[in-house]
Amino acid sequence: MEVRRVYISDDFYDAGLIRNRLESEGIRAQIVGDALPYVGTGAAGRVEVWVEEPDADRAEQLLIEWNVKSPASEPGT
Repeated sequence: MEVRRVYISDDFYDAGLIRNRLESEGIRAQIVGDALPYVGTGAAGRVEVWVEEPDADRAEQLLIEWNVKSPASEPGT
């Protein structure tokens, strides 16, 4: 099945919250990237949330409604 990146963050926990919100709406989501923050820094690097292509447009619309993604964002960002 095709997948699409719908969210990028520098924070693993932020990406986890987005994944959980999407899943609460019935959209299966996966986190790809650094697993945990570096001890003492809070910096984890780039973390992405991906969803299956049939759910991607709905997921992106939800992110816009939740004010975590601009409607002017480039596709996949």
